[in-house]
Amino acid sequence: VEKFHKEQQSALQTVAYMEKDHDWIADEKDNFGRSGTPYDFKGQNISECKATLRNLTDRFQGMKKKINPKVMNMIDSVEKKEVSLKHMMKTVIRDKRKIEETILSLDDYKKKALHETWVKVNGDFGQIFNELLPGSFAKLDPPEGKTISDGLEVKV
Repeated sequence: VEKFHKEQQSALQTVAYMEKDHDWIADEKDNFGRSGTPYDFKGQNISECKATLRNLTDRFQGMKKKINPKVMNMIDSVEKKEVSLKHMMKTVIRDKRKIEETILSLDDYKKKALHETWVKVNGDFGQIFNELLPGSFAKLDPPEGKTISDGLEVKV
């Protein structure tokens, strides 16, 4: 009975130490022993698990000498950064396409407004010129081979 109490105290201390050392244990504690979770320990052979743990620990220690564990963390952070940058790149490309479409629509609107204004001013200019010099006519035309966006010339 005394041996049982010592083992129980030792187990409680181990649990307290592990909860303090590993934050995730407190979060996942409710799932321990529950079927259908990764923490379903029924049917597990403890001695087999301990042997596997020992084997993996030995392999880890052997690899630790050859592999820099900081690099593994760096790889994870670089991969996350890559995914983030790819997402940002897609956003930039999508925004660029929208901006180009907006520029084209504004350019079309500008050309249409400029043409309407030119037609109106050209008509008024011709009438004013006719009133000042009866029998004569003047108009505003774009230079040869150019558009009204490039400028206008007075033609009498």
